[in-house]
Amino acid sequence: LVASSAATKSLQTARLSGDVDLAVVAQTLAAIPYIYAGRYPEMLAAANATVELTANQPDRGAGSMLESPRGLALLWRVMALTALGRPLEGLALIDEAETFVRDHGLKETLAWTPCFRLIVLAAAGADVGETDVAFAREAVATAEAISGSHALAVSQVTLAMAYLGVGRSTEAVQSADRAITIIESSGTCREHQACARHTRAVALTESCDHIGGIAEDERAIRRCVGSGNR
Repeated sequence: LVASSAATKSLQTARLSGDVDLAVVAQTLAAIPYIYAGRYPEMLAAANATVELTANQPDRGAGSMLESPRGLALLWRVMALTALGRPLEGLALIDEAETFVRDHGLKETLAWTPCFRLIVLAAAGADVGETDVAFAREAVATAEAISGSHALAVSQVTLAMAYLGVGRSTEAVQSADRAITIIESSGTCREHQACARHTRAVALTESCDHIGGIAEDERAIRRCVGSGNR
């Protein structure tokens, strides 16, 4: 909540500055604390503002981990709509976001894209197929190539989710294990640990290890409470 309040203040300052580059970056990054604080309307508004501001300059960049404010904002818009209980709208926009990321060669953002796709597919009750598994594998390969522990952890969680979607629980456990190891050994991207552990819990349960699944989900819940992730 403190971080989301700080994000709101930074947005106000950026918008008042009249500097479009500053406003675009502030709005795109604000989505991160907003989503953890459960402030989904503000998240959607910030994402929409970035999409509007970059309409005439879609290639506007902002450096490492934000190589494309527009590309990331398109994905955040999908997530916000899904979190607001409008997953069918999110599903209708995910292809637009993915196409933009691919067409612009945004490898780092592409490593994140399958995670957004799988979340909105699950929320919309749509089927996950082997194509989604292949996309998730591509994200892992991309993350390995750019050597980013953050992207690599997310891509391994995503691959675990994809495996779960097609009933391959053993591989799902293995991918979730790799994600947890990356998070714990790197000391970064700890905000994704709860998702990794929950995915592992479901995979263990699907593998008939119900006791292990319950224990793992308890760890995930404690991680959410400890990090204030709503």
